[in-house]
Amino acid sequence: MARDLNERDLEILRKLAPEIVEMERHGYQIEYLNILPPLANHYSRGLADFEARLKKLSADDFRYLADVIFQGNESLSRLEPDYAEA
Repeated sequence: MARDLNERDLEILRKLAPEIVEMERHGYQIEYLNILPPLANHYSRGLADFEARLKKLSADDFRYLADVIFQGNESLSRLEPDYAEA
């Protein structure tokens, strides 16, 4: 299910894809509706990179992300199966 990212979501996305911070400095608006699909499909250079980026999350951030997934608010449907398993 798509949603508007809140500040916590954006903080996590920036942590996972620091390239976004530079984009924002240049005036780009971040308008993603989820965290994981853009990370997997636009920023990660493959499964190993995706997994490495996820390991940057604190335990608290990871719990938050897991809760959002289990609530059905974070879409995994646009992830390749290997990425969803990561």
